[in-house]
Amino acid sequence: MKVIATSGQKGGCGKTTVAFHLAHYFTDRGQTVGLIDLDPQATATKVAGLRDADRPHLPVVPATAASLAATIAEAESDGVDVLVIDCPPHATAGLAASLRRADLLLLPFSPTTPDLLTAGTVAELVAEVGKPALAILSRVKARSASAEDARRHLEGVGLRVAETQVSDLNDFATALNDGLAVGEFAPKGKAAREIRALGKEVEALLS
Repeated sequence: MKVIATSGQKGGCGKTTVAFHLAHYFTDRGQTVGLIDLDPQATATKVAGLRDADRPHLPVVPATAASLAATIAEAESDGVDVLVIDCPPHATAGLAASLRRADLLLLPFSPTTPDLLTAGTVAELVAEVGKPALAILSRVKARSASAEDARRHLEGVGLRVAETQVSDLNDFATALNDGLAVGEFAPKGKAAREIRALGKEVEALLS
């Protein structure tokens, strides 16, 4: 079983959006997928609860730091191929446990000053954990020059940055309002293409 942890030090960086969509990406590729929701806001759990009954089930399991090890063990015994953990947004026991158990850390950053100011701390945490990590530029505005500046900043503190950017597109919000991934809502749209491209990058790092 491969374990992916999505982590962000600032709320609104796109962490849950990335976690939810990658869970759907791997499900769409025929993998057995689980999504653990460690975020106290429980956004992934709430979004999954909005899905119509005729849609394929996307299993999201709320958990805490105390229950995380047992939840991971249960997923493995259930034959889960890819387990995605949506981490809490700040340094907590749950975050530390998730990062230690993960095979790959995904680190979304919006190209804004508050997000980028956390990059040095995140890079130190990644070095301490010693796990492969991939920073992701998310919520990128159209025709924005700030994304390239953000990329250089993240690389400057030692983070590997995904080639794929996740744009600030209406399809993400509209799809999630119905508990859907953009690949279900508008499979030919730009948002869905970005998630597929990001999924391929993640898949390559896990192989």
